[in-house]
Amino acid sequence: MRPVFHVGRGLCAAAAAVAIVSSVLGLCSLYALRTEYRALNAEARESAALLAAAEKREATLARCKSLLRHDGVAPPQRPDSANKFYSALLESLSECGLAGAQVSGAPPRGGVVLFVISGRAQYAQLTEFLLSLRTFPYIARVSALSAENAADGCVAFSLEVSTIISDADGAEN
Repeated sequence: MRPVFHVGRGLCAAAAAVAIVSSVLGLCSLYALRTEYRALNAEARESAALLAAAEKREATLARCKSLLRHDGVAPPQRPDSANKFYSALLESLSECGLAGAQVSGAPPRGGVVLFVISGRAQYAQLTEFLLSLRTFPYIARVSALSAENAADGCVAFSLEVSTIISDADGAEN
């Protein structure tokens, strides 16, 4: 009696070919999935970096907006004359313990008055003076600042402070 089902060489070869093709297709699919997975991970990392940068910018913007809030405090005004600005500078320097600082000024040029302040002081006194310029009654701009440690523990400093003065009528020069 003959077997009902006979497996010949052709059938074995066909089965082997199907197994090889199936394995190759499976490996190609795994490679494609792995490539897609890597691309998605890269996009996720890029999105996280962009989100972190946006949050940092948002925090910086919020900090800047909080600095602009006045909370009922009037903004500084332009001085009517260089003498008023000079007097306010001297008063602020003496309040911060820098009464011995030398203040020299130049005549107004195009409505801008420049004063050079130099001297020696403790670091805390210099920092206190610079912070006092935030609440200074007149608009003031520090355009140059240099500070060096001195042997006696003080700081030798020099800074330029300028402002724009107004006419007696309140108009800009």
